[in-house]
Amino acid sequence: MKKIFKSVLALFCVLAMVLAFAGCGEKEKQPDDRPSVSNSAEDRSTVKDAEKEDGPELPEASEESEEPEKPAKKYATVEDFANSEEAQEAIENLNKTLAATHMQLKLTGTENKLIYTYTFDLEMDTDGLSERLQKELDRQKATFTNVAKSLLTTTDAENPAVVIRYLDRNGKEICSVEFPASEEE
Repeated sequence: MKKIFKSVLALFCVLAMVLAFAGCGEKEKQPDDRPSVSNSAEDRSTVKDAEKEDGPELPEASEESEEPEKPAKKYATVEDFANSEEAQEAIENLNKTLAATHMQLKLTGTENKLIYTYTFDLEMDTDGLSERLQKELDRQKATFTNVAKSLLTTTDAENPAVVIRYLDRNGKEICSVEFPASEEE
């Protein structure tokens, strides 16, 4: 279960980063940014490949697991999960990649909400940006809803949700969308 959780978190981070590039990236920077996303995905894939023995539930997992999977730590709240060493380390690594996009990512939580806050480092015209971000986030609704659903197994939180927020460099909210686990598709 821990492997599944890490995979879902990594997938979510990569998708959120891709979404950030698609919604906000400068066109001349896309060729430089894309290899970073690809390399990060390859690095995660390599780590997953090295750890296959413990993850028979993953699609890439080996059927020849010698040890039963150890139960993953279950957090009391989403906030506890967001503050965990694993989650913060993943965000720290993602921020290294995001530096080239002039964005920073912060992961926080409440009792039942996992909040990803992207903050732009540059002064920018935000006219129309909210609508573009909203449209891109809506396209990824199923992914974010699945991440929220994964919180049901990794935390004791009731009705968990994932919140994606974009802020300008002054902290003013550009866009915020909540994806609850219970939402019907």
